[in-house]
Amino acid sequence: MQDPRYFVVTLLCTHRGSAIGLTGSPETPFACTDRRDRHSSVFDPTGRGIAGASEDEYLPIPDYDLTTSDDAVLLSLA
Repeated sequence: MQDPRYFVVTLLCTHRGSAIGLTGSPETPFACTDRRDRHSSVFDPTGRGIAGASEDEYLPIPDYDLTTSDDAVLLSLA
């Protein structure tokens, strides 16, 4: 279960495992770096594919542990 204060996903495209980059757009903040024809997956702020080969798929959530304190956040991948 995701902690609503943090967004944790694996930044690998669900289509072929290419890297996901940040776009700078609040409406479509994530996009696959493989920009060839039909690949070009674009993801909304929830990590759901809204265009390209990964449409209607979500960026994967890794197994992780999240610990917070007053001055630190520790994310440990399982």
